[in-house]
Amino acid sequence: MLCTRLTVGPSVSLVDDIISFFFILTCDRCCLYVTLLSGVDNEIVCFLKVQLAEAINLQDKNQMAQIQETTRCVSRFDARTCRKLLAAIAEDYRKRTPYIAYLTRCRQGLQTSQAHLERLLQRVLRDKEVANRYFTTVCVRLLLEHMESKMLDFIKGMSSLFLVLSDFDTDKYEVLSDEKLSLRSKP
Repeated sequence: MLCTRLTVGPSVSLVDDIISFFFILTCDRCCLYVTLLSGVDNEIVCFLKVQLAEAINLQDKNQMAQIQETTRCVSRFDARTCRKLLAAIAEDYRKRTPYIAYLTRCRQGLQTSQAHLERLLQRVLRDKEVANRYFTTVCVRLLLEHMESKMLDFIKGMSSLFLVLSDFDTDKYEVLSDEKLSLRSKP
């Protein structure tokens, strides 16, 4: 793959350095930074410093450690090796551009589908709530229709009981009033 294009020597550590550098370059902004830094002597180290500053700002300790190790390894490259590495990165990015566009379209399609499904879920939940309310209303209505005769009998029984109690209270009040008057009249 890329390692065959960069024939700078038989060093195994160089291949490891390149692999660790590519691991850092997994973000979409890498070509933008590499293009912006094209006039600098060691563009890769400058790019890694920008990435390190971003990792420090985000307080991502794992990313900071990876970038610092990659910077240490890449700082050993001479200018010619850095140019080869950047050319290989640019070519690799050009080859991946159609696939990145495809992934972007897929992601947008998935986000559209997700938004549609979330709207459907909200509708289903609202319909469920309406159905539950209607079901409860129907159940109460059926219960009341079934128990109507019993409720009417209960109401009649209670009203007759209230009449008896009110008559009892009136009689009791009259008896108590008579007793109070008789108690007051006794010296």
